[in-house]
Amino acid sequence: MIRILSIIAMIAILVVPAFVYQRIGSFDSFGYLGFFVANYFGYGLYILPFLVTRLNPVLLILIGAFGSTIDEVFAWYVGKTGDLHDKPSKLHQKVERYVDQYGLFGIFVMGVVPTPGFIVTIAAFISGHFQIPFRKYFLAGFSGRLISRTIWTLGFLYAAKRVGWF
Repeated sequence: MIRILSIIAMIAILVVPAFVYQRIGSFDSFGYLGFFVANYFGYGLYILPFLVTRLNPVLLILIGAFGSTIDEVFAWYVGKTGDLHDKPSKLHQKVERYVDQYGLFGIFVMGVVPTPGFIVTIAAFISGHFQIPFRKYFLAGFSGRLISRTIWTLGFLYAAKRVGWF
């Protein structure tokens, strides 16, 4: 089910900008700070197609990876300092087994593979709960998102040159 939702999300991220581009004003006025904030709140990929030809793609990759990784710091901290009082959901248990089995490599993979944001948040919480040091967690998450943002940015650059939407 999660795999199907991920595929639907990827298609939506690629198709929706083509339909809304003519109705939306200039996205480049957001600048790098706006792009960071959008990534922090999990919406960076929605405005990336509009910025990729107007701003420096390398900076967009770095800012996107950093913003989306910083988003999970609070979840990591809560996991480190909090206790599990409620019975975890099946999804929580599944992500917990994944993080327990694969550790930092699993966090890295979750950063690369397009997964719904709440799964990465659960993984951040579990990483904190398992006492994975913050630097290691951040490095694994940031590295995965760096690869992911590079792929998305190059894809949108290719689409902009081939299709001319953006």
